[in-house]
Parts: sequence; C-alpha cells; structure tokens
Amino acid sequence: MGGVKFSIEVDDRDVGAALKRLIDAGIRPRPAFIRVGEYLIRVHEKRFSDQVDPDGNPWAPLSERYKLSKAKMKSRGANLILVLNRYLARNFTYQAGEDELFFSTSQVTGKYAATHQFGRPEANIPARPFMGVNDDNSDHIISIFNRYLNNTWKGAANLV
Repeated sequence: MGGVKFSIEVDDRDVGAALKRLIDAGIRPRPAFIRVGEYLIRVHEKRFSDQVDPDGNPWAPLSERYKLSKAKMKSRGANLILVLNRYLARNFTYQAGEDELFFSTSQVTGKYAATHQFGRPEANIPARPFMGVNDDNSDHIISIFNRYLNNTWKGAANLV
C-alpha cells in the first residue's frame, strides 16, 4: 500500500501517569483508548471549522493566487483553508489496542496531510499544523482515563 507515514508523539507525563494508574490497577485500557480516539476525532475536526493549529493560532492565510483559483471553481469555502474537498477534516481515524492508541489521517490523505502539517517550501505551501494535542486536550484525556478508572473500580466493588 502506498502513501506517506508521519507521526507526532505526545510526550505528556501527566497523560502517561494517568494511563499508568489504569495499568497498575490491572485494568485493560482499550475501552478508555476508544473514548480518547473518539474525543481526538472531534477535536481535530473542530480545528478545521475554527481554522487553527493545536495551540489555537490561526493557520497561515491562503495565497491570493490560490484564493482566486478557488473562487473560479465556485468553491463553497473559497476563503477557507484546507477544506476544499474536506479530505483532511473527514479522514481522521484511530486504532485502539490493548497497550496503545494510534491516531492518524487515512492512508489516502497521508502525503497531503504531511504537506500541510509540515509545509512544503519548494511549492510555496506554508505549514498549517492541525494534528497534535494542547494542554486542554491533555487534561481532557487525563479525565477520560480517571473516569474510566473510577467507574471500573465502582463496577468491581458492586460485584463483591
């Protein structure tokens, strides 16, 4: 299968600590990973409607030349960035395993995603980062893990 693969690792000690609490308690984290995956899809799709990077900064504006070409195509989003065909905004996916969560865009959009995440100076395409997590996202992920841990403990206590 062709395509380009890139990854962004989140090295967040607090998220790691919350996950470790689950594992140390002998709780399988896959259901929590599924909740986190669904949350990340919503967060990343919202960035396209807000037109911002993970830190809330606006994406680099479209070049005037590209704006004109989009207008000629009578695009609904002639002045919006990265939404001409919604390839990126609607192709987030995740795989929740027993010990990891893999969050990405689909293989179909891999090269396109990498171009816009990191930019392509030789083609005058600026970086417009859309993937990643900010402090608020990390806090929410921690709360997902903590709620899952607490609910699992409550459920186990009810079985006794």
